[in-house]
Amino acid sequence: MMLRTITEGRKRQLSCLIFLCVAVALLLTARTQIAAGASDFSSFYAAGEIVRSGNGAHLYEYETQRQAQQQFSYRSGPLLFPHAPFETVLYAPLSLLSYQHAYLLWWLCNLALVLLTLEMMARTFPGIQALLPYWILALAFFAPLQVALVQGQDSVLTMFLLAACVVLLARGRDASAGAMLALILYKPQLALPIFLVLAVGLSWRFICGFVGGAVGLAGISAAMVGWRALASLPRFLAWFNALPVKVSGVDPRGMANVRGILLQSGVNAPQVVVGLVSVAMLLLAMAAVGVGRENKTSLTLRFALAVSVAALASYHLFPHDLTILIVPFLLAVHELTASPIVEWQTTAATVATAMLMMFPCTGPNPRLIFVGIACFCCAFWLEMRRRNGLAAVAGPHALESVSRG
Repeated sequence: MMLRTITEGRKRQLSCLIFLCVAVALLLTARTQIAAGASDFSSFYAAGEIVRSGNGAHLYEYETQRQAQQQFSYRSGPLLFPHAPFETVLYAPLSLLSYQHAYLLWWLCNLALVLLTLEMMARTFPGIQALLPYWILALAFFAPLQVALVQGQDSVLTMFLLAACVVLLARGRDASAGAMLALILYKPQLALPIFLVLAVGLSWRFICGFVGGAVGLAGISAAMVGWRALASLPRFLAWFNALPVKVSGVDPRGMANVRGILLQSGVNAPQVVVGLVSVAMLLLAMAAVGVGRENKTSLTLRFALAVSVAALASYHLFPHDLTILIVPFLLAVHELTASPIVEWQTTAATVATAMLMMFPCTGPNPRLIFVGIACFCCAFWLEMRRRNGLAAVAGPHALESVSRG
C-alpha cells in the first residue's frame, strides 16, 4: 500500500514538473512579444492602471485606454478592455508593478489556478482522482490553455470559478454556488447561459445567490468607475463590436460557436443575429428540459451540459475561452468512472473529448472544434435522457446515489 501511494505521488509530481516545463518553454518562446507589451494582458494591466489612478470614470473611452497602453506597449493601437469594471479589482494592484513583472505574477497565478482547479475537483469527484496525473500531463499540451497562459488571459480564472461553482453545488451550498457563478459576469456571454440552464433544475437559493452576487458586483463596479461610466458599458460594447477586425482584433469567423459557423457559411450580419438567437434559444431550451428533473439526473452531467451549451451559444468564444471546457472534460471522466455508461454515449463523449484535446494537431479549425463541442453536448444530453428513462422505470430512488454528483 505504501509503495503504491509513493508511486502515485511520484506520478503526480512528474506530471506537474512536465506541465511547468512546457509552460516555461512557451513563455520563453513568447518573451519578445511579452516585452513589447503585445500580449492580451496589456488591456487588463492598462485597465487596472486607469482605475487605480482615479481615472475610472473614463475607463470606456478609446483615448484613455490608448494613452494608458502607450506607456508600455509598442502596439500600433490599443487592445481595448471591454469587460465589467469589477474585474479590475484584480489588475489595479498589479499595475503597481512594471508591466513585465505584473505579467509574470499573473502568469504564475494562472499556473496555480490550473493546478488548484484539478486538485479541488479531484477531491470532490472521486472519479477524477485516479487519472489526475494523466490529466495534468494532457493539459500541458491543451492549446487553448497554452494560449490563455501565454497571452495572460482571464480564461483560466473563468475555468477556476466554474470548477468552484460545481464543487459548491456538489456540497449542497447552492447560494454560494450562485454567487460564485455571478463572479463570471465579466463574461456575461458565458455566465448568463449557464445560469439560465442551471436555474431550471436547482433551488431558489442558487438563483438568489446569483442575483444577489450580480447586484453586489454592479454596486462595486459603480463605486469604482461611477454609475455614468457603468451605464456607458453597453454602448462601448456595441461600438467595439462594430470596429473593423484590424482595430478590434476580433474576427468572429474564427470562433468555434454558432456565430462563427454562420459567418463562415457566408450568412450576412442581420441573418447571423437572427440565426444566433434562434439556435441559442433552441440549445438553451433543450438543455433546460434535460436538467429540469433534478432528482433523476446527475449534477455533474447537468453542469457539464450547461457549460458546453454556453460555449456554443455564446456571442464571443475565442480560442483561449475553450479553456473552460476543461471542467466538463473532468466531469465526464468522473461520470465514466464512477457511473459507467454502457451505451454508445461513452464512445461519443470519448471521441468528442479527443477531438477537442487534439486541437494542436487539427489546427485552429473552428468548424472541427464546433463539431467536437456539439458532439460533447449531444453525448451528455442523450445520457441524461437515458438516465431519466431508467429512473422512470425503476422508481424515484433508482438514481438517488448520483443525483448530486
